[in-house]
Amino acid sequence: MGRYTDGARALRSTLNVLSSTLSDEQALEYAIIYEPLRGDGTAIQAGERRRFNGELYKANQTIWDRPEYNPLTASQYWTKITQSG
Repeated sequence: MGRYTDGARALRSTLNVLSSTLSDEQALEYAIIYEPLRGDGTAIQAGERRRFNGELYKANQTIWDRPEYNPLTASQYWTKITQSG
């Protein structure tokens, strides 16, 4: 791969590590760094955050990123992250 692609992959890897250390309140502030749900079949670990329809969600259990497991149709798998207080 090219140096820009390699650099982008390294940056995404770093963002994934750092994003897991944020509180839910901080995560909302920086929601853009979280991967969107894509329905591509990749594994989502319990506790991982993902963007969907302009909102940020946390997986309640390990699931596959499949269209039928989105927060609207399978809400039992997700907790919507909202501002506290």
